[in-house]
Amino acid sequence: MIRRERRVFNKKRIFRSFVVFAAVFVVVMVMAFAIAVLAKNSWGKEERNECLKWQKEAREIQGYFLANWQAEQCARWGVKINAPIKADF
Repeated sequence: MIRRERRVFNKKRIFRSFVVFAAVFVVVMVMAFAIAVLAKNSWGKEERNECLKWQKEAREIQGYFLANWQAEQCARWGVKINAPIKADF
């Protein structure tokens, strides 16, 4: 018959495991927060660049118009576009 050794309750091992888990958890949370901030900033830059593109197109194209959502987006970013606004389809 094979005898198994009893597992000994080891406070140091348990504490060390907890510290490692806590450190990994904190690192993952910081990385998630950093990714969220970067994504939000890049999304905003993309929206502003779209508005600047539409502003240029409105100057160059005769009869150019914006949809409501485009006008709202550009108003949020403070980009003024001299073009009529048509209702969403």
